[in-house]
Amino acid sequence: MKLSGTAMEYLKEASLPSSFAPDKYQTELNNIIKDFRKVEKPDVGILGIPFDTTSIWSARKGSAGAPAEVRRMFQFLGSYEPQINVDISRGIDIVDFGDIDVLHTNVMETYRRAEIVASEIFQSGMSLAVIGGDHGNTYATVKALCKETKGKVGLINVDAHPDVRESHHGEISSGTQFRKLLTDIENPVRFENFVEIGMRGWENNLANQKFLDDNKIRYITAMEFKERGAKDVIREMLEIVLDGTEAAYLSFDIDGLDICYAPGTAAPTPGGLSSGDYLQIAYEFGKQKISRAMDIMEISPPFDSNNITSIMGAYLIAQFLGSIKKRKSGQ
Repeated sequence: MKLSGTAMEYLKEASLPSSFAPDKYQTELNNIIKDFRKVEKPDVGILGIPFDTTSIWSARKGSAGAPAEVRRMFQFLGSYEPQINVDISRGIDIVDFGDIDVLHTNVMETYRRAEIVASEIFQSGMSLAVIGGDHGNTYATVKALCKETKGKVGLINVDAHPDVRESHHGEISSGTQFRKLLTDIENPVRFENFVEIGMRGWENNLANQKFLDDNKIRYITAMEFKERGAKDVIREMLEIVLDGTEAAYLSFDIDGLDICYAPGTAAPTPGGLSSGDYLQIAYEFGKQKISRAMDIMEISPPFDSNNITSIMGAYLIAQFLGSIKKRKSGQ
């Protein structure tokens, strides 16, 4: 696949690890992923944004290191998942675009670069898996999808926090991005096509809650999710994002997981969703015809325990790839 000279200028190569334990009967995930320049028409690409300058949880920064660490975990994953009966070692072309060449002292220039690269990827018609970085990076990639979509875009945020803070000085942070995507861009996401899942915790405030309520945005707290069950919530989630839309985007903040599944994050919070819930959401979303992108934000390797949060990130990537293979094969 070819990108413009401008897009190429804003990318840095990212290395994938060698096999952990070579086995002729198994193909590791890192050996399935190819250089995007060597595949003419990829089905799905991976893009890293190693940028955490806009994190509002400044005492626990570190998500800039997540793209490299999540990729490192690929060596421990194979190609087949028996629960969904999908093998991604064949029948799907997966490429890695490397990382955005970020400017840690310039937020808007970094977002501009990410938007340019993501826009060209979306123009090709392929799907995209993004590894952040703090959650503010979602602004750039969703904006790119809205720009490249003729119709409306559905958007899901799985997160302990709604990230609809009011921007007091016009800045974008990891807490303001969704409000801006709903109100401040061309072809904004409609309130009725936006759903928040997993909200909980004492880091939230009434002002954000009022914004959700005033605009009739559907939010499903972690408690409601558990009471109703994943299957019922996912059904409603898909109804919201597929209603009159031409494309859909799924954003995972890793802190939507319970603290026991994701200690390596800026805002670890008790009472969250399970790792199985996240994997089920990723799988059911990726099977949808108009699902175009998924991101994983706020993994902070310096605060991780035995790499379990980064492993979860790698699993979510693999699950998304598996769902695309399932959709592609018509299963």
